[in-house]
Formats: sequence, C-alpha cells, structure tokens
Amino acid sequence: IGGYTVYGTFDTYENGKKENAVPLGLITKNTKLKKDKKTDEIITFDDIELDKSTLIYKLRELQEMLIG
Repeated sequence: IGGYTVYGTFDTYENGKKENAVPLGLITKNTKLKKDKKTDEIITFDDIELDKSTLIYKLRELQEMLIG
C-alpha cells in the first residue's frame, strides 16, 4: 500500500468512525492489504493488517482511549 497509487481526503472523525476508514497516516510500508480494493474505494480497518509496533499506531490507540 502506498507510493503514488494512494491518496487521501479529509473528513470528520465521526464519519471516519462510521465508515471504519483508516487514517492515511497509519498506513506504513509494513501495512498489509488483506484483499484487493477498487479504485477510489475506502480502505477500512477490516481490509488491512497494521504494524502495531509503530509510534503512530500507539498514539492513535491512546487517542481512541481518550476520545473514541
């Protein structure tokens, strides 16, 4: 996942939660896509395996505990 083949858009936290959308910043070189996605299709947490050892992932977990 990544490189010039991925782009992101801005949305509200509430809409992202509702759609189970993955924030682009959580996708790293070690993120694995579980199934093919169509062009312009939203990447959800169900679609990927994140690298849980990264600082950004740990900060996101903390954010979820505080506000999510």
